[in-house]
Amino acid sequence: MKRLVAVLIITLAGVWGCSQSPNNRAALVERIKILEEKNSRIEDEIVAVANARDQVRQQLHKAEDHIAKLQAVVKERDELRVQLRMRVGERDQVATQYEQFRKNVKEIVSQADSTVLRFPDGEPVSVSITVPAYQK
Repeated sequence: MKRLVAVLIITLAGVWGCSQSPNNRAALVERIKILEEKNSRIEDEIVAVANARDQVRQQLHKAEDHIAKLQAVVKERDELRVQLRMRVGERDQVATQYEQFRKNVKEIVSQADSTVLRFPDGEPVSVSITVPAYQK
């Protein structure tokens, strides 16, 4: 009896399993289609992300090149500033020397004017000197 019940249960389970397979098969086929579509979308997204990554890398390289050029320009600018400070210092030094020279020349001219021989009426004395011709 136990054997008969066991055989009957196994037979019923087999019949039930066979009857369920076409429905499960259709569900599995539908599930596979959904997963394939999802896989396809994910692959498309991966390609789009890879393209975006490549574009960002190109932009990064361009930005790095631009930064390198700007660093060179900044270095040149700093060097030019140093040269400009030196030139301004030289210019100021020359201007100071020129002003001192002008003051000295004015002083000498005023001293020369004060030492000129003058007649009592205030007219300057003029002296003419005749130099004999040179003879060999």
